[in-house]
Amino acid sequence: MFKLGLTGSIATGKSTALKMFNSLGYLSFSADEVVHQLYENEAVPLMREFFPNPYPTI
Repeated sequence: MFKLGLTGSIATGKSTALKMFNSLGYLSFSADEVVHQLYENEAVPLMREFFPNPYPTI
């Protein structure tokens, strides 16, 4: 089995390359996608719980 790791800076085409590999039938894993899901499903709700009013009036 051949494994390839793809890294790079922001906006360098990693997601585009991943989509191209997927379209060719290769399996893939996107750490970016997992992090986005964690933020949305776990981190953001916790932040809202601890800081329900992020813009309090003084």
